[in-house]
Amino acid sequence: MQYVDSVIVIGGGHHNTLGVVRALGERSIGVELITIGSEKERYVSKSRYVKKHQALVSIEELTSYLLYRPVASRKEVLISCADTITEHLNAFRSCLAVRYILPGCDEEGRMLVLMDKTTMISMAAERGLQAPTVWRMSDDRDKVTFPCITKSYVSSHGGKADVQIFSEQDDFEKFLSGCKDEIFVQPFIQKKEEVQFIGCSLQGGEEVIIPGMTHILRSQPNTNTGFLEYGPVEEFWKETVEKSKQYIHDCGYSGLFSIEFLRSKDDKVYFLEINFRNDGNAWCVTAAGVNLPVIWIKANSGRDYKDEIHEVKSITVMPEFQDFKLVLQHKVGLKQWLRDVKRTDAFLDWNKKDKKPFFRFILNKITLKNNDNDKEKYLIRLDDACPTMDKAKWMRMEEILDRYGVKPMVGVIPHNEDPQQEIDAPDAAFWTKVQGWQEKGWAVALHGYTHVYQSFVGGGINPMWKRSEFCGVPLDEQKDKIRKGVVILRENGINPKYFFAPSHTFDEDTLVALREESDIRIISDTIATRPYRYEDFVFIPQFSGQCRDMKMRGLYTFCLHPNTMTDAAFKNAERFLAAHRDSFVAFDSVDLTEAKGKSLFDRVLTGLYFTYRKIRDIK
Repeated sequence: MQYVDSVIVIGGGHHNTLGVVRALGERSIGVELITIGSEKERYVSKSRYVKKHQALVSIEELTSYLLYRPVASRKEVLISCADTITEHLNAFRSCLAVRYILPGCDEEGRMLVLMDKTTMISMAAERGLQAPTVWRMSDDRDKVTFPCITKSYVSSHGGKADVQIFSEQDDFEKFLSGCKDEIFVQPFIQKKEEVQFIGCSLQGGEEVIIPGMTHILRSQPNTNTGFLEYGPVEEFWKETVEKSKQYIHDCGYSGLFSIEFLRSKDDKVYFLEINFRNDGNAWCVTAAGVNLPVIWIKANSGRDYKDEIHEVKSITVMPEFQDFKLVLQHKVGLKQWLRDVKRTDAFLDWNKKDKKPFFRFILNKITLKNNDNDKEKYLIRLDDACPTMDKAKWMRMEEILDRYGVKPMVGVIPHNEDPQQEIDAPDAAFWTKVQGWQEKGWAVALHGYTHVYQSFVGGGINPMWKRSEFCGVPLDEQKDKIRKGVVILRENGINPKYFFAPSHTFDEDTLVALREESDIRIISDTIATRPYRYEDFVFIPQFSGQCRDMKMRGLYTFCLHPNTMTDAAFKNAERFLAAHRDSFVAFDSVDLTEAKGKSLFDRVLTGLYFTYRKIRDIK
């Protein structure tokens, strides 16, 4: 490929950055990519259009890197794909502008002021662009009405987590008590539509190019990057576009941008915010026929750019990975999503001319290890401890675990009635042994009640087998089992905080029973690569029935049954522990405070796993 120019694109591992790289690369403009963040492998860097890639750990390294790069024969053009980058470049404008053409405004440090949302609102109002009322928490806390929406003053200093919608005072106050960022509040407006104008401002706003507009069809909460339609500016919005151009001129801003508006159900137009950088949806403009990054490059290299400006075509655009999350969250049906995929004209990650980033993104989700804390970690779970267990095998397992300093979880059957677990004569010292395990740091879990299967219908939350002590059993019976099991453990000095069911099978009623009859909110089971939260429970996934080297990053529980283990199984377990002893952690040391909902990857993994079992007719 012959490169006409070389441009420096600065951003993160995101389709925002990828869209700029492709917009330039498809026009034979070479890209030097600078990514900022802790990931060792940025999928954007796999684009065929990247001729050089530099990964920086933090934004603080950016200015030093730019100043110590080899000096080019002429000023090099920069493109920013993040608020923090635009702010940083402007903060060091006096030293960087000697060598680079920067996005932003001419006054050093001015961008931080312009990025303050209250400044945006007041400046926009001067041009007739009205925003919803602003309540400052220092003065107006008692004026807030509901529903309301919270926002950080400066996006680069806060985060999308600060954007929250509240309908009740109690939830609002609880959020404020835990929020560390400086925020303001606005009334939440019921919208008819939400739109964006994505454009390019030249010469401090002397010329502002806005080729079209987006209609956001659906998106994830706290973001407008979503499934959308893009096309020419509609008549209703033309006056707003002209006012927006005047506002941008007032800012004195040069560079790529997007400006967002909301249209209420009574047709009032509300200004939301302006983003002083390339927008996450901006590829839609390129796909519709106007290449804004190329306009920015041409205008700043003394070349004619007017032939790049023409009417855009109407297209549909999808951020496929992000949009598919809505399917997994049951907010969009799979059939509907597939129909939408079929009618989509352009995707934000998939591109048939540049396929590697798409597949690298998927591979990174599976294998990428950012740091030592993100490597695969292992847990050991021992099932079926009871007074009639095989004492010799359990003693052998305990010796192996102690030898390598591994602290497992033991699942105790409170009132065993399963003949298969009646191996040795009842051990009068069993509960003393369990207390000893707990004292040396082993976790103890409630493992069912009798370990006798009552249901053979399958299904439930974790449909591993068509046999269960819990799944499909009436709620009252499940509650009775949980209540009695907890009482027995407590009477013997054990207050359980973990649960797992025999044969891994349980249902929504099991969660109700645990919630109403115990303090247990942690379950060791289900398929995933890391702990996740479901309602008020946290699940620590259980992935394998033997110790094995897992190639994917994550936290993996190996479920062993000492009562039935063979000599070969013990030797295999010991070999693995000897080789990976530093990768094992104790259940009580796992930090579950940051556990969130099940990830996109884990939802897909779960679906594939149970589909495989169904095809193989594993019952």
